[in-house]
Amino acid sequence: MKYFATLLAVVLLAGCSMFGGSAKKQKEIDREQQQKVADTFNVASDFLMAENYRSAISAFQDFLKDYPSSEYELLAKYNLGLSYEGLGRCKAAGRYYREVIGASGKVQPRLRAQSLHRISYVYECLNRDAKVIASLMDVLRHPANISQEVIQAEIPARLAAAYARSGNQRQADEYFKLAQDGLKKLNLEIRDHAKKQKILGKTLYYMGRLSNHSIDTMEPMKYVETLRFLQPYLLRASEFRSSAFAPMAANELAEAYDKVWKKIASVKVTRQGEEVLNQRATKEQRNRLAQQALASVQALKAQRFPDKN
Repeated sequence: MKYFATLLAVVLLAGCSMFGGSAKKQKEIDREQQQKVADTFNVASDFLMAENYRSAISAFQDFLKDYPSSEYELLAKYNLGLSYEGLGRCKAAGRYYREVIGASGKVQPRLRAQSLHRISYVYECLNRDAKVIASLMDVLRHPANISQEVIQAEIPARLAAAYARSGNQRQADEYFKLAQDGLKKLNLEIRDHAKKQKILGKTLYYMGRLSNHSIDTMEPMKYVETLRFLQPYLLRASEFRSSAFAPMAANELAEAYDKVWKKIASVKVTRQGEEVLNQRATKEQRNRLAQQALASVQALKAQRFPDKN
């Protein structure tokens, strides 16, 4: 019994020493593992930053498979949403944003807010205006983790366009005015000229961004209506020559009208009795679209903006 007690004491003492060393070693292993996780995440993020979306998707999916419960899990899913969005695969992007929105809650409110903001672009891509409005209104109800330029200007402008597409002109006009007021406020609040050029150039570009809208998947008349509401911001963004967004805005606006003219030209005048449209109806369709496009051009010419300086 004494021998057993002594042996037990030796084992316990050895155990204390062993566990002490093991704990130290375990900490080193944990640090190494944490670094490995971070490095793997950063490699995937580098693909995303380089706009190599396919490689980013593969890397983030492998990351989630290898480290399913890491502290980066929700951020990896958010970045997967961005990657799919970059490829124009809107449904896939939406699935990941919804996962983040559902899982982040109060734990990561900033990530939830950003996901709500991004999913509004997804719904625009899918032509689901009721969902666009709902997601943007949700962002407005929880503005703490979204920049002021987005809250004051970008979101009201996009709501105006969504309401216009939905046929609610009263709400469209209301949010258009809010967007204009938001721009004026930002213009007055930002004193530093270089900062103003950067922030307002970016804000105006995102207020008017049309790349999520396709004239091939939308009703052409709705596309032109969206163009009419958003084009002032792209034009204005293109005037901020020191902004990196200026050439992007100019290209989007030019490409949008190019698409409209091509769509008008593609409306074929068919012979009476053919399946698509009869001659008269086709002419009327083409003329209506052309008239709305020309009205949009006139509205662009007549547009007035707050002083950019």
